[in-house]
Amino acid sequence: MVALFMASPASAATVTVSQAGADSGSVMKGVAFTISVSGLSGSGTVSLTNYPSGFSVDGEYSKSFSDGTTSVTWTTASINQLYESAQIITASIETLGSPSTADSNSFTVKLSPSLVTSLSHSIPSIDPTGSKTIQLTTQNWGETTANDVSATISLPTGVTLSSGSVTQTKSTLSGGAGGSGESWGISWVVSFGTMTAGSNSITIQTSASNADTQTDTISFTVSSPGTPGGTPTSGPGGGAPSPTQNVTNETTEDDGSITKMYELKFESNLANREGFITSLEEILGKLSDIMKASLKQISDEIKDNIVLSRNFRAQNGKSTMKLHVTYNGQKTVENLVLYDILPKSFAENAANIMISAPGATVRIVKADPEFAFIYPTVIPGQELTVTYDINEEKNESVIDETFLEVYGLNYQGETLADGGCNPGLKRCSDDVLEQCNGAGTAWIKLQDCSNGCNSATLECNPASGEQPVGGSEQTSMPTIDLTWVTVIIIVIIIIVVIIFVVKKRRIGDTHKPVF
Repeated sequence: MVALFMASPASAATVTVSQAGADSGSVMKGVAFTISVSGLSGSGTVSLTNYPSGFSVDGEYSKSFSDGTTSVTWTTASINQLYESAQIITASIETLGSPSTADSNSFTVKLSPSLVTSLSHSIPSIDPTGSKTIQLTTQNWGETTANDVSATISLPTGVTLSSGSVTQTKSTLSGGAGGSGESWGISWVVSFGTMTAGSNSITIQTSASNADTQTDTISFTVSSPGTPGGTPTSGPGGGAPSPTQNVTNETTEDDGSITKMYELKFESNLANREGFITSLEEILGKLSDIMKASLKQISDEIKDNIVLSRNFRAQNGKSTMKLHVTYNGQKTVENLVLYDILPKSFAENAANIMISAPGATVRIVKADPEFAFIYPTVIPGQELTVTYDINEEKNESVIDETFLEVYGLNYQGETLADGGCNPGLKRCSDDVLEQCNGAGTAWIKLQDCSNGCNSATLECNPASGEQPVGGSEQTSMPTIDLTWVTVIIIVIIIIVVIIFVVKKRRIGDTHKPVF
């Protein structure tokens, strides 16, 4: 509500201009507003005599008043022309005494709020499945602030909301003619379950208390009844869609970023992970069936000991997503692998992402983007951090579209699944240093460690004064007494110095002058 008034020096009367939803000091073009003349006394007539071009009221421009009436009002005034400069409305008051006038405060005439919406989504027109993101951007193309802005999503049966509130609100949205007004971006993540065959739609209605409602519609068709959203499509790496990693906790950090914790939950099928296996073999060498079985086995064992969280922040034209993985198992894992899949809504191609993963070897599994991070050893309680940066500002909902699997090739010092081992891998077996053979089928002895085997360095502990022995398929080198070697070297040096001095003296005697 805007109220504009000024008392005339010649009269006690005041003129007030008011309009619900208008910015202070303005009225909206073509929208009815109210003019009140108050402070009247006696009886007489009030007339509107000075007003901007394009001004009109329903009915007469003059109103009579009698004793006891202190104000008169016009409720249907409007102006159909824009005025950026100050305008006033003057009321002339005729009474039995001297006539007088009163002016309103100055005001401008602005365009009403005009909501313009833009919708983007990843929902196909036929048989959508899994979780999809819907993003809505609303801009105020008017000149007046839009108040109490809200956007409400309506879903058909079989579609549920997995992220975002049904109705999202913003108290104000400032205006700007020609598309220069404030923008408001929001998103929802919807999941498609079992649906009836036929045509369906998702609708979003965006409105403000002082603007018209805009409606956006996403239409799609389910071709096969009784299936989750139609025909299942391939998930990460091929095969059936991967289950959702449920959010277990969400916090807002001091820097404005969002951190969410997830339940690590997946059904890994390495037969559908050809690109993933190829990436591992680039680092680890050819993986035997035994080694692949171990990957699956250890993955199943350690996933309950993984704490998974992601942090997201977007500002200054840049988005940063951080993956945090903490391993809380009891055994050290060798060749622990993070298989991380990001949505194309974060980056269309892996080449557009800048990555930091301290301690890991990084491989791009697919440009979609999918990545593998291989850590040689991970000890209990260790936290792994991967940082993704892109030069775009994205919505925080992208972190709910990510997908992570965690694998380990073997536990340090143990055999792989079904009795196999990783070719070339060393281990300590009591006081014996062993190494896996080239076929990955058996452990062979490298060396007996008389002072014990160090499982941290995978070497025999040295005796006092000896260097550690890393072990190989050869006999030990004989021990050399370094004290006698030192004495011999010193004696040789002394003899060489004496010979040099003697020769120099002889040469000097030969050239000595004779008197």
